[in-house]
Amino acid sequence: MEQDRRDFGEFYTAARDDCLRIVLINVGNRELAEDLVAEAFTRAWMSWHRVRGLAAPRARVVQLLGMPSGTVASHLHRGLAALRRDIAYLDDQELAT
Repeated sequence: MEQDRRDFGEFYTAARDDCLRIVLINVGNRELAEDLVAEAFTRAWMSWHRVRGLAAPRARVVQLLGMPSGTVASHLHRGLAALRRDIAYLDDQELAT
């Protein structure tokens, strides 16, 4: 049981911020996003014996949030496209100076 706690703690530390960002993008409210993520990680802990063996346990946490993966993916793709545009803009500004 102690090893499970350590493993879950490491997983939580590594995955929490990514999951929180995904939820925050979708709900637009930090407090609500934090509550949803806390609930999802609680549910993941309750079924840790199954979750830990998955190839993508973070994806399972997002599933536990009840958010459609297509929505998450589309937000992430739009965010990545915006980031690329910002980087290109900043590169152009740097070259112009």
